[in-house]
Amino acid sequence: MAPHAPPLPLLLLLLLLAVTAAVTNGEEPCPRTPGPQSTVARLKDQLLSHYVAEEMPPTQGGAALAVEHAVLIKHIPGIYNNLAEVQITVALSWHDSRLEWDPAQYDFLWTILADSTSIWVPFIGVQSHPTNVPEWVDLTEHMCAVTSPGEVMCMLGMTAPAHCLSDYRGWPQDEHNCSFHVGSWMLTSERLFLKDLHLRLATAPGTSWQVQEHGFATTNASVGPDGRARSSTHIWLQLRHREAVMAVAAYAPALALTVMTLSSLWLPSACGERLALVAISVLAHCTVLVYLSWWLEGGARAPRIVVFHRDGLCAAAAALLVLVGARRLQASRRAAPSWLSAGLARLRASPAGPLLLPAAAHQPDLQLKLISCGVPQPAEAPEVDAASPAPDADVEAAGTGGGDGEGDATDGGSDALVATATAAGAASDAEWWGAASVLAQRLGAAGVCSALLAALLRLLLAH
Repeated sequence: MAPHAPPLPLLLLLLLLAVTAAVTNGEEPCPRTPGPQSTVARLKDQLLSHYVAEEMPPTQGGAALAVEHAVLIKHIPGIYNNLAEVQITVALSWHDSRLEWDPAQYDFLWTILADSTSIWVPFIGVQSHPTNVPEWVDLTEHMCAVTSPGEVMCMLGMTAPAHCLSDYRGWPQDEHNCSFHVGSWMLTSERLFLKDLHLRLATAPGTSWQVQEHGFATTNASVGPDGRARSSTHIWLQLRHREAVMAVAAYAPALALTVMTLSSLWLPSACGERLALVAISVLAHCTVLVYLSWWLEGGARAPRIVVFHRDGLCAAAAALLVLVGARRLQASRRAAPSWLSAGLARLRASPAGPLLLPAAAHQPDLQLKLISCGVPQPAEAPEVDAASPAPDADVEAAGTGGGDGEGDATDGGSDALVATATAAGAASDAEWWGAASVLAQRLGAAGVCSALLAALLRLLLAH
């Protein structure tokens, strides 16, 4: 029986593949007919076929080319070492007669986009100070709009370094006067000049830097390094720091330390808690000053908050010295000098005595306060009854079985009087030293309170 023949469609497919391979082997493919060119591509080929991007646009009579410019301030990241980084967008507009065309011949196409590297664009630089080297703008990734009358407009984004004159007195609401220069430093003012500046602000309302005032001045007589005049624009900004977090971090410790120092003055001078509270206040003022030194930069004048903490540290140190002196006076057991007792007596008798010195009847209250603070009080001398016989006399009488009773009683009475006078003198000295301690405490408290309140008032009124 004969084998089955292959199906006819398969034979036709193999024959078609063999013919195609024989025809196309070693031969070029057939060229395609190009489609219709777009209007934009046709216009660009017509305009840029003989265009030289390195040559300036021609002007009438060889006059300088006028370039209109506008500056948009977008964002201010911060100020470091009296140098602000200002993110801006510069819009440039000029006339180039080589880029004119008739819109009727190109389907009424009025505007096209061109790469900034394919047409002539003025070299624009930014200087933070006229003596610094300008920073040039990168034009490789920018597009420019060209209109049919030959007007060209380019949008250039850059970061301008602005030199600032800083005033840190109101930190963290410090103010800075910053300025920078925009100009074409490669071309002299005889060939190019800037005109009609439009300055706009587009900073977000939530930024930490607020532009209080701004302005500009365009000049065509800015002298370059070679001594020739250039066209440049001087832009200045008055910035103010308005960061709420830093304000809270700066003023909250100031109020807390003021309350701590003032509250310590209400405690008695011999109370140990007052000594600890004043010592903590001194250490806290030093810690805050060290903390602020990390945030602040150098300036001509110190911030008011730093001056306040300096005054607060001095007041707390003075309160500590007054406290130590008052404790020494309170603990003194020496005989009070005559000038001290006489002066305190005159002061107590004066109209201001009740305000500066406590009355003698109030001394037990003062001792009660000292006892409540844990201060040990000296033991008082035992009272001796002058009418009772002396112990020595009784012993002597008992040993001898008699004697001159009146003489013994007289001798015993004189000894009792001497002991009573000694105890009274010791109590009087303690009273005078205690009065001196209270007077030093009250005068020191008044001085410290006045200094702290004056410093706090200056700080609050300054803002």
